[in-house]
Amino acid sequence: MSELGPGPGAPNLHKKHVSFLDRLLDRVSVWCHSRKEVPESCKVLDEGDAQIVYTSLHTLSIGASGKIKLLKYDLRNLVRLGGLLTFGSMGTVMNVTHDGWITILCNVLISGVVAAGMLLTMTNEEILDLKGAEDLRELTKYMNGFCPFILGLYLSMTLTRWWDLRVKALGAHLDCICNLFMLACVHFDGQQHSQARARIKNLALASVVLVVRMARGHNNVDDLVGRGLLTQVEAETLQEAPLSERPMVIFPLLLQALWATSNAAELPAPNRNIFQVECIKARDAVQTIHTHLKTQLPFTYVHLIVMLVTFNNCLLSVKCGVWIALGVAEASSLKIGTQVTYVVVVPLLYNALLCVSYILEDPFGEDLLDFPMAAYTDGVKRFMRSVEVGTAQVRDEMMELANMHGSQRDGSPSSALRNSAIQGTPQHSKVDGSSGLERDGVKTDAKFLELVQALTTSVGKLTGEIGALGTRVVALEATVRTGADRVPANARSSSTTVNPCGWSG
Repeated sequence: MSELGPGPGAPNLHKKHVSFLDRLLDRVSVWCHSRKEVPESCKVLDEGDAQIVYTSLHTLSIGASGKIKLLKYDLRNLVRLGGLLTFGSMGTVMNVTHDGWITILCNVLISGVVAAGMLLTMTNEEILDLKGAEDLRELTKYMNGFCPFILGLYLSMTLTRWWDLRVKALGAHLDCICNLFMLACVHFDGQQHSQARARIKNLALASVVLVVRMARGHNNVDDLVGRGLLTQVEAETLQEAPLSERPMVIFPLLLQALWATSNAAELPAPNRNIFQVECIKARDAVQTIHTHLKTQLPFTYVHLIVMLVTFNNCLLSVKCGVWIALGVAEASSLKIGTQVTYVVVVPLLYNALLCVSYILEDPFGEDLLDFPMAAYTDGVKRFMRSVEVGTAQVRDEMMELANMHGSQRDGSPSSALRNSAIQGTPQHSKVDGSSGLERDGVKTDAKFLELVQALTTSVGKLTGEIGALGTRVVALEATVRTGADRVPANARSSSTTVNPCGWSG
């Protein structure tokens, strides 16, 4: 198997985090697919702060702490290989927790004790004449029909909470900080705002780190200063806040940075509202994470379900023990094998579903099935880098095209725009009558945007003046009405009336 990675350390990293069974499954996958070459599997690739390990069944993410997370799995290979071949693979219940093996051991032990007790204390004839075996089977059948329904409802609620945490909470948070940085790159372009954009980016990334630390109970923020995500003053401010409130305290700081940069860039007031909206949405998303993690399902309900599963497993183990003794008395190996399979598989499935519920309860930890936050953060960083580079390239191309067009007219891009606006003709009409529209469409759009921005500023100022004038009119109307109330009654009854605008008639 080939390996790609950061130098000679990649093979050791691969052997450490990918089990022998998963490497064997890679070979089985090649054989099942009838491929002539090894697929792109079991490779270690650098992806920023996280390293990505590819196998035929898993895509794993390894963060800076060395903890491995399941980023993605190949559903097609999972179905092709089947559940038995992948029984002990990474991410399965038997691999993530040891509770499955403990369940098997306990239930087999209960069945063995019951069967051995009956065989040691009763003769074969007494065992065959046992009257309560069928009644025990009916009770077990009834419980097995009731237990999956209740357990399935509980597991459905657990999965819904997990999905809401990923999409409505963490996903909304990441979307908002990406939107904020995208808007900052568009409105605050140019080298003069590079430091402001860097600070906005660092504060946005710091909010992600603080969310993870809030969920894991890590109190330290001093290392964020060394990483350049926070200033010393900001770190001291966050240190004074409670751990659960720190990710939300970031957003007032982020909004202040956006507002100060908006003032420096003279951004019109209507264009600033989106910053407030996105910051509020991001704070709400962080609050949703905190609410989900601190508000569990009712204890009484969960305890009832756990008690139901435990009672059902014990009852099933006793029933299987009785029927194993009957199989021994009848010398029926088929009946014995059926009951042994029953006591191993069915309680394991019930207990595995309970294990899934507590594995998914807090997905912000450091276990295999928790959210791969390092990979998510790398995705946000790549998006920010792409937006910053893309907007800078587009700005340079626009400026170059605008300068070229201005030199073709009279050496001034603004004069070209002014002439085209006065004459009522498009800028490209005098340069190339046949193909100017296709060649200079980008330049026309750039000048049009400048004109729209200037018009927006003028409309904003005019709106403010109209508002001030309306205030003065209302005050004048109130003054006139007050004066009218002071006029004597006989004067108000005369033919000469005073209207609110001061006209007499």
